[in-house]
Amino acid sequence: MKIYNSIGDLFIDYRSFNKLSQSDFAHIINVDLRTVQRWEKNLTLIKSEKEEDIVLNTLIPYQLIHNLNGAVPIPTFYNF
Repeated sequence: MKIYNSIGDLFIDYRSFNKLSQSDFAHIINVDLRTVQRWEKNLTLIKSEKEEDIVLNTLIPYQLIHNLNGAVPIPTFYNF
């Protein structure tokens, strides 16, 4: 089990676990490649309406996404 301190770290590990490129991941959740790159670098937050799309398409728990998607993320343990 790993503790995640940012949404970027979570997405990087998710992509690695599922052997996805940033482009593949962007296509799955229906966003632009640059958006995924900004999320992974923790430059921008996910819009709240997009959180649900990510949960439905990745099966990552909503509470995990929500905890990490904030100006002050709540560190959360998770295991893929």
